[in-house]
Amino acid sequence: LVLKGRHEAQDAHPAFDGAAAKIETQLRRYMRRLKDRHAGEAAAIQEDMGYDNAGYTLFQESAASEEDVGDAPLIIAETRVDIPDASVSDAVMMLDLRDTAALLFRNAGTGAYNMVYRRGDGTIGWVEPQRQESAQAAQQPAAS
Repeated sequence: LVLKGRHEAQDAHPAFDGAAAKIETQLRRYMRRLKDRHAGEAAAIQEDMGYDNAGYTLFQESAASEEDVGDAPLIIAETRVDIPDASVSDAVMMLDLRDTAALLFRNAGTGAYNMVYRRGDGTIGWVEPQRQESAQAAQQPAAS
């Protein structure tokens, strides 16, 4: 389980206290969610949130790449992680606990890949792809 928090202040001690308070709130919320679930589901959520098999690679930037930027941006890092199977509410909880801007997950209800992300105003956005059947029905004109 990885918890992250940040807080800005003029001095180090108040900044640390603010970050610690945020982590404490996240942990309390997480524990409450675990108590509401069955033991097997709680273990699956905790396992999904592990970073044991995550890989992170940094690529060294060459001097020639600065001249040849073109349309494609330079990729400087690559991260490999497992995409968890989760409900939307569980994905939002993972987003909060990981303190990240976005989380890609496989929706346990539909099996489709979805994304939750933190919007600029602090609310959570949810992206769910349009299903093939729905997309084809929307493109066909209505019969009159």
